[in-house]
Order: sequence, then C-alpha cells, then structure tokens
Amino acid sequence: IVGATVTFTQGTNEVSDVAISPDSRWALASVREANHLRLLRCDEGRLMVTDRKISACGRPYRVVFTPDGQFALTAGQGAGTVTSPDIDALTVIRRRGDSFQTVDYVAIGASPETIEVSPDGRLVAALVMNGSNLSPGTNGYSDHGQLVILARRGESFVRTQTLDVARIPEGVAFSPDGRTVIVQCHPDRELRLYPVRRGRVLADYQSVPVPGFPAGLRAAGR
Repeated sequence: IVGATVTFTQGTNEVSDVAISPDSRWALASVREANHLRLLRCDEGRLMVTDRKISACGRPYRVVFTPDGQFALTAGQGAGTVTSPDIDALTVIRRRGDSFQTVDYVAIGASPETIEVSPDGRLVAALVMNGSNLSPGTNGYSDHGQLVILARRGESFVRTQTLDVARIPEGVAFSPDGRTVIVQCHPDRELRLYPVRRGRVLADYQSVPVPGFPAGLRAAGR
C-alpha cells in the first residue's frame, strides 16, 4: 500500500501505534484516549477502515502481533493518576480468520511503556514504569522499573517472571535468535542485555553504555 491515507478518529484521540498482521491483510491501530483498537483492512492495495472497535484495558499504547498472526497484544496505562499509579494489564486479542476478539486481560504492573514478542512467539516482554517515573516522595514512587515476562499458554498468556530494572525503562526487544532480551534504561543511559534460556530470562545482565537517553528500540534481522 503506497500513499494510502485514512481517517478514523478525531480530536484528542491520538493514535499511538499501528501493527500489521503477518499476512498483511489487517492492521490494528491503538486509539489511546478512546481506549480501543481500531481494525483496518488491507485489500488489493487499498487500506480501508472497518467499524470494528476492539476493547482494551486502559489507554492502549504499543500494539503487536504474534509471528503466527493468531494473537494481537496491547498494553497501556488506565485512569490511575501520577499520584496513585494503579496496576494495568496486557490485553490479549485472539484472531480466527477474519474475526478479532478480546479474550483476556493479564495484570502486568503499573504504567506499561512497551511490549515485544519473541521471534518464536512463545514469550512476551513488557516494561512497566512501576512508579519510577514519579518524583521521589510521591505516593507510589519506586527507584526501579520492571521487566515482566509472559509465556504463551493455550488461548492466552501468563506472567512467569518479574525482574527489577533501572528507572524509567523505555524500550525492549528480543535478539533475532530469541536468546537475549535488551532493555533500555533511559536516565541511566544504558542498555541491559539479559540472557534467555529455556523460556526463562536470567537475572545476570551485560550493561552497554550509550551516549544519549535511549527512548526507542528495535532489533534488526526480524
């Protein structure tokens, strides 16, 4: 699709992210302030807006598909204010043919920043602020963010690990072989490389300093 432009939301209902299904037939756009995902159809070089609005927990931010296209996932902060951060959830959307349905919400922590799926589709890495983006002394403040790992189980995902990371973690990615999870630590100007072995993330990490404040991350070779 080249040069396609569609309008499906207005005003303050910002679009935070868009994910295209592996077969390139569908796209999901996170309409953050309106608390839903909008389903778009890609057909014969045309991009079309459907009437389908998919329920999401909180204000959806990042949205991704699993490599096999059977699930889409999103996460975002709910109505909890910066003075009282509440637990937020991963929204699990099942795809069957041309049908999309929200089937589960999995609690992952306060203020999700981003999520990523492993190359084999078996694991999900989610970063949550965990109050580390608040000012010291504020209710709910924490001196660290968290890396939350979820594993695919049947028709949903379950949380299997929670690891403390540095404050305000911004980006996460899996290496192309799935054997490393990379976490950005924004104010500390570093990347943390965590080994993945047999579906588990090991706590020992390699620190890689970077010259600026890392805020966006992707892995090449995917």
